[in-house]
Amino acid sequence: MLDGYPSETLLLNEPGASLNEPKVLVTTVRFVVGVQSYPIADIASVAPFSEVPAMTGPNTALGLGLVVNLSAIVAIKMGVENRGGWLFVPAAIGSVAFVWGLYQARTRKVIHGVLLAMSGAHVRVSVASDQSRVHRVLGALNQAIASR
Repeated sequence: MLDGYPSETLLLNEPGASLNEPKVLVTTVRFVVGVQSYPIADIASVAPFSEVPAMTGPNTALGLGLVVNLSAIVAIKMGVENRGGWLFVPAAIGSVAFVWGLYQARTRKVIHGVLLAMSGAHVRVSVASDQSRVHRVLGALNQAIASR
């Protein structure tokens, strides 16, 4: 008996794999992700989904940083007067943009989750950053749906 539900059977209880991943609980009565609870009776079907983050911002920063740095290098090589070190400013801005774009590109991760088909709506629930955890959750959800 879990929290006053006598017919509730625990099917999956996984703590969050990291600080960014929520705790997941699947029973025969409910599906809990973090603090959000979904009744199993309202879930018609489940499916996995993967969301690849857009790379427009990091790619733009990488390209802009590279172009600005190359233009400063070409200006120096062509003999443009650099009194007062004014070419340092675009080179520094280009370097910062390039490093920021590289950092953003490296830290973006694919988000894996579960798509719940409920009465009249589809709900996307982010579960983990690895597919193996999503497949364990899907197996438990399918088992809960079949046992109702």
